[in-house]
Amino acid sequence: MVIKDTWIPIGKKDGSPIMDDFLPYRPYWPGFAINTLFYAGVLWMLFAGPFALRRMIRRRRGRCPACAYPVGQSPVCTECGAAVTSPVMPAQAGIQSRAGSV
Repeated sequence: MVIKDTWIPIGKKDGSPIMDDFLPYRPYWPGFAINTLFYAGVLWMLFAGPFALRRMIRRRRGRCPACAYPVGQSPVCTECGAAVTSPVMPAQAGIQSRAGSV
């Protein structure tokens, strides 16, 4: 029986096999793995998520993602020296693709 292999009986001494009277002593691996991945994702969103969001917003506005300094056409930030990729706006991408196909 699985209960006897992975659970320690606690509580009542009358011998009634109620699940509340057992304490697990080995982890249930699928549940342990799923919980670990879920809570790691939640912690990442709490700690790294705001910084990733801030960098994304800065990139959309044409600023350096590291220091928020306005960046022109340069591939590096003139303030901090970080590599900068210029965002391609959807309207500009459509114009470029139509001009290339004509």
